[in-house]
Amino acid sequence: MESKDKAGSKERNTITAIQPELIRITYSSIPLALIAIFINSIILGVVQWDVITHTTIITWLVIANGFSLLRFLVYKKFKSLELNQQFSDFWGRFLLFSSVLSGLIWGASAIWLFPQNDTTHQVFLAFVIAGMSAGAVTTLSATLSSVTAFLIFALVPLVINFLRIDSTVSEAMGFMVLLFTIMILVTAKRLNRTIVESLLIRHEHTLVAQALAESEDSYRLLFDQSADGLLILQDNQFIDCNMAAVQMMGYSSTNQLLNNLPADLLRNKAIGETNSILTIQDGKDIAVKKGSYRFESEYTRKNGERFPVEVLLNHIPDDTNEVIHVVWRDISDRKLTEEYNYFQRHILEKLTIDSPLETILEDIVLGIERLKPNALCSILLLDENGKQLNHCTAPSLPKFYIKATSGIELGPFAGSCGTAAYTGERVIVEDITADARWSAYKDLALQAGLAACWSEPIISSENEVLGTFAIYHRVKNLPTDGEIKLIKQSAQLISISIERKRMEQKVLRLSSLDTLTGLANRRTLETLLKHASAANARTKKRGALLFIDLDNFKTINDTLGHSVGDQLLQQVAKRLSACVRECDTVTRFGGDEFVLIIENLDGDPLHAASQARIIGEKLLHVLRQPYQLVEKEYRITSSIGLTLFDGHATSGTLIQQADIAMYQAKLSGRDSIYFFDPQMQKVIDQRVALERDMRAAIANKQFQLYYQLQINSSYHYLGAEALLRWPHPQRGMISPLEFIPIAEESGLIIPIGQWVLESACKQLKEWQKDERTRDLTLAVNVSAIQFSHPSFVKHVLRTIQSYNIAPHRLKLELTESMLVNNIEEIIVIMKQLKDIGVQFSLDDFGTGYSSLQYLKKLPLDQLKIDQSFVHDLVKDTHDMSIVRTIIAMAKGLELDVIAEGVETVSQKNKLMSFGCHNFQGFLFSKPLPIEELNKKLGSQHSFLAKKSEKLEDPGIEL
Repeated sequence: MESKDKAGSKERNTITAIQPELIRITYSSIPLALIAIFINSIILGVVQWDVITHTTIITWLVIANGFSLLRFLVYKKFKSLELNQQFSDFWGRFLLFSSVLSGLIWGASAIWLFPQNDTTHQVFLAFVIAGMSAGAVTTLSATLSSVTAFLIFALVPLVINFLRIDSTVSEAMGFMVLLFTIMILVTAKRLNRTIVESLLIRHEHTLVAQALAESEDSYRLLFDQSADGLLILQDNQFIDCNMAAVQMMGYSSTNQLLNNLPADLLRNKAIGETNSILTIQDGKDIAVKKGSYRFESEYTRKNGERFPVEVLLNHIPDDTNEVIHVVWRDISDRKLTEEYNYFQRHILEKLTIDSPLETILEDIVLGIERLKPNALCSILLLDENGKQLNHCTAPSLPKFYIKATSGIELGPFAGSCGTAAYTGERVIVEDITADARWSAYKDLALQAGLAACWSEPIISSENEVLGTFAIYHRVKNLPTDGEIKLIKQSAQLISISIERKRMEQKVLRLSSLDTLTGLANRRTLETLLKHASAANARTKKRGALLFIDLDNFKTINDTLGHSVGDQLLQQVAKRLSACVRECDTVTRFGGDEFVLIIENLDGDPLHAASQARIIGEKLLHVLRQPYQLVEKEYRITSSIGLTLFDGHATSGTLIQQADIAMYQAKLSGRDSIYFFDPQMQKVIDQRVALERDMRAAIANKQFQLYYQLQINSSYHYLGAEALLRWPHPQRGMISPLEFIPIAEESGLIIPIGQWVLESACKQLKEWQKDERTRDLTLAVNVSAIQFSHPSFVKHVLRTIQSYNIAPHRLKLELTESMLVNNIEEIIVIMKQLKDIGVQFSLDDFGTGYSSLQYLKKLPLDQLKIDQSFVHDLVKDTHDMSIVRTIIAMAKGLELDVIAEGVETVSQKNKLMSFGCHNFQGFLFSKPLPIEELNKKLGSQHSFLAKKSEKLEDPGIEL
């Protein structure tokens, strides 16, 4: 539908365009029409004179011919106008008006001059009016509206007159005139369509001719002004070309170029797409077959110079001849750029493969000389004092010239190179013999056959002159713009090469040391390990590789800041360096990891292992001593992985083995040394898998809380401790001792700890609703990583508020090992939570290394006797002494005390005898799911009734 609308719109626009021409054609026929009207009107008047009143005839003649005179005057006015004035709407409207009025006049004749009773004169009148109508079709059909108006107004009155006479002949005449009217209207419409179509065809031809003329003009303009050479090839002869082609070939006129045969200009070998012999006829045949053909070749200028050209042949179909449109594009600059870019990539590749600087610079010189065959290149570099230039490479210059110009002093008259290095700017000397800057070296240059020299200073990235790059010529010569660019780019490439190699040397010196500790770094470690391993293979000795990782270093780094962490690493480096022999090596592997290479151990593997263990134990002891950081003492332990080597394993394998052993030392409790065992790799893989499963467990909410009751000596429930359990979908219940250390190392302890805290508070909320359980407390273990997290306090407060629990019913259990570092920060956090009522219990008391002087500062509510002291309490006097001391200390500090791991009545009784009356252990309850625990809490009275029956049965849970 849209295409039809567009076609209709186009046709209407075209008809509108020819409308003025239709009007002009109609006006041009007016004189002939007026003559016909005059003659026919006179004849009609004469013939009807005897049957119509003379007054009527004269009146009608005056009106008819008077109006004809008016139309003639209008016609004269129309013809006197300019063409653009004739095409106004007025003339079209007047034409329609005059046709209507003329039709009315002849229609009036059918009424006024119609004899009522004279059939002969009636027929004559009808014949005259019909004749005038036929004439009107001839003269007015160019404008359909005009001829239609005339015919209707002229013939319809005649039809009416005949039909109103009551006679058969008159009625027949009326129908005949009516039929004539219809037929002549159809004829007028067809004639109009013929005229319109003829004008449309002529109009389209005119438009096409104009378009062709404009296209030809545009084509010629583009042809003449194109920067590419354009030619027309016909019958193996150039018949036309533009000035770009003439200038490209070195001619002065088009005739000179056109007089050459195409084969005389083309070097008969195509470049790029094909390497076969190619003639113009070959290219023409391919273009005719494919429609177009593009290739690269070499052409010969008038002076004999050859240059690369990209040629495009386009076939122009022709009835008689094969016409080829040829496009030439000079690609000399592009080819030079491509060759230079390839050469540049070659040089940069050499830089990346550690080629010597001298080799690279010589390759640059030789490469430029290949690009510019007539050039002789040289590179001179400044000495360390920056006062003299010494030859670095100049393979094409005479040796005596090189020797004589080495050590040239910088200055304003020191030749091209000495001047360029002195000024830091390019120096172009076209004629050495005529340039004052060469006065001291002119004879030497003449002896060497050198006539011109262009020198470019080699500038560093810091804008310092490193030397010069020079191009000599044996004839006087000035560089083109392309050659200036080549000189500049070459000097930049040389600068990059020099700076890259110097930087590599500097980096090589610095790369062997760790900037923070001054120890050998990881890169040096691999090199030294290779040497040590090779030496052991020769001497049949063994060596040891110790991989040391500081335990909980991240905590210090995150809480005290990276600067304090750096101080700790520096102190560790000093201690390690002081512990080893001169033949041994200490390196910093990265972060808080250090690697030691111990050489010259015993050849026997068992003896060597014993020697290595002694060294490792010494290192553990030294690293365990307090560190003075920000005016405070901090303690940190380390984990050491150890592997022996005898020269048969690669350095990478040895480092991997020691690393695996170090991780095993961490998994074994840290602050320990562990030897590599092949089974360790399996353990590491299992650890990675466990961490992956743990992430899935968090996402899938697999963790559960079990609760172990806490009870007093009166057998009243005090509360419970929430213990984390993980029922693995495939492995079953996994021990917290297995997954908690991995959670802490991976950081997963944060989301897990938050879930535990929220679950515990949710349970306290449920207990508060029951009268029997609302006074119970719930203890939650908090890891050091979780406790030191910046948002820990906010999370605890938000959770308590969210569940609306009594804060003093929540008890946070901290381990004594947490107090080793950052004791002041821990006290601040504890006080913030203590202020709102949260209780604190110190778990595993007596197993850590915290200073007792801080114990009194901690806002604790309870000390928890570790189960390791309870287990052998009945029979071990040392455990008895420790437990008595802990209980006495708790009483002295006004702290509650509870013992965990109570499994027998004997243990319970012994603890009670020492003054401990709160217990937790299997004697009273194992850890239970919340459902079973709630049942147990509901049977408090039953428990009290049965307690006396089972007091003497040790190990039985009550």
